[in-house]
Amino acid sequence: MKPITFRSSLALALLLILSSAEPLLAQSKKQKIKKQPQVEVPPAWTTEAEGLTSGTTQLREWWKNFHDPQLETLVGQALTANADLKIAAARVSEVRALRGVAKSARYPTVDQTDVVAGHRTILQTPNSSVAVEHGLFQVGFDANWELDFFGGVRNSVKAATAEVVVADESRRDVLVTVVAEVARNYIALRGFQKQLEVTRSNIDTQRDTRDLTAVRAKAGLATDLDVSRAEAQLASTEAAVPELEALITNTSHRLGILLGRTPGALLSELEKTQPIPAAPADAPTGLPSELLRRRPDIRRAEAAILVESAKLGVARSELYPKFELSGLVGRTATSPGGLTLGLGNFFFGGVGIRLPIFNGGRIRSNIRAQDARLDQAILQYEETVRESFAEVENSLTSYQREREQRAKFQQAFATNRRAVELARELYTAGLSDFLSVLEAEKELYRSEDELAQSEARVSTNLVALYKALGGGW
Repeated sequence: MKPITFRSSLALALLLILSSAEPLLAQSKKQKIKKQPQVEVPPAWTTEAEGLTSGTTQLREWWKNFHDPQLETLVGQALTANADLKIAAARVSEVRALRGVAKSARYPTVDQTDVVAGHRTILQTPNSSVAVEHGLFQVGFDANWELDFFGGVRNSVKAATAEVVVADESRRDVLVTVVAEVARNYIALRGFQKQLEVTRSNIDTQRDTRDLTAVRAKAGLATDLDVSRAEAQLASTEAAVPELEALITNTSHRLGILLGRTPGALLSELEKTQPIPAAPADAPTGLPSELLRRRPDIRRAEAAILVESAKLGVARSELYPKFELSGLVGRTATSPGGLTLGLGNFFFGGVGIRLPIFNGGRIRSNIRAQDARLDQAILQYEETVRESFAEVENSLTSYQREREQRAKFQQAFATNRRAVELARELYTAGLSDFLSVLEAEKELYRSEDELAQSEARVSTNLVALYKALGGGW
């Protein structure tokens, strides 16, 4: 009988290992296909609002829809200088570099190994001892290459690639948030300025009323009680000024931070009162199905599933043997000059096989843990989609209801302004008491202040809608 050589034994071992691993690989593929997110996507938004369109072209740079040059300038500065965006971009660079590390496992590694050593041997004779010194000089190269038969390296690269997508979508999510925060704070700032303007205008009116009442009291046409009431109402209105000034200053500080500058950098630039950016007549919403491809947090959750799925493939590959080609080539000599003679050449080459036999259940426990992480990623994706739909629906409702409320405040303001005129005429003619004038002025101030707040809320609610729709990138 012909003896079995090492080469034929190795081929037989490889054949047996691959044939036994084939059913496991098929089972692994089936398990991957089985896990799919289950999300119900509505055909249309349930909230109906006036002026909403199905187009999405206005979402890319939605802040330009307000037609406010200063807002556009602030957003542009934030996109280049915001600290959170810079951190997110650095994170993308990090994971891209880590993907390069994962890809490097596909290729052989070659290292140079040099040895310089010496030792002394003592030779004993009957009459003396002799020390003999030996030198060892070695120059060589060794190479190793793991053969990726069962997808461990391939899935590691897939996971690293998906991690890049996760980081990039996170950066886009930060971008959407930063733009929305700049717009929201800018609109709030203009709203506070409008409220302060309304308050100061009413202070002037109430001061004139107080002075007129004092003159009438001296002439016997009014009482000291009327004067006291006028002074009290004036003081109450003046008390609102410090709070509004503080809100304006604090909001300017917040905008400065969003733009990557010091808190007080924008105080002088924004101190001049400007109108509240008006919401456009039409606002795009698109379809619910389009939201899945537009919102960065949904795209990030989807990429996270790919990451965990690839990591599950890495964990399963640990069940199978690892094959590694290794080799060594070089020269050795007892002196440096001997390296150039070419007499001490050596080389080595072989195949290493590592097959897991017993590890206390570590590999299978790791597979179950990674399988649970994949389940979590799928559930997180489904929850992210549902929360995104709810966020859009809530933003649509808030935007529409605030527009309706603003119309009522406009009507109330016009009515109260007419009431103040009538109350003053009746009081001057002696047909009404002074309390009617004060009450009419108080209601006028309240309705005008509420109208200013509502105008700001309409615009900020639209900003929230743009953010919920994933616009801005």
